[in-house]
Amino acid sequence: MASTDTYPLVDRIVPGGLPPFLAAARERGESFETIAYRLRNEHGIAVTSETIRKWCGRAEAEAAS
Repeated sequence: MASTDTYPLVDRIVPGGLPPFLAAARERGESFETIAYRLRNEHGIAVTSETIRKWCGRAEAEAAS
């Protein structure tokens, strides 16, 4: 079964977009676990810390291009 890319969906849900949310959290020194916790509590989005790690790398790569 193919997995669904949830990044674009979450990007639409998070006010201001996912990349700025992730960048700001990382600049504050938040762990991937803390970011996942915040997404769940603030936006009702349940993802793992591993997903957050991958999304941070994706957001950084997109920002660099």
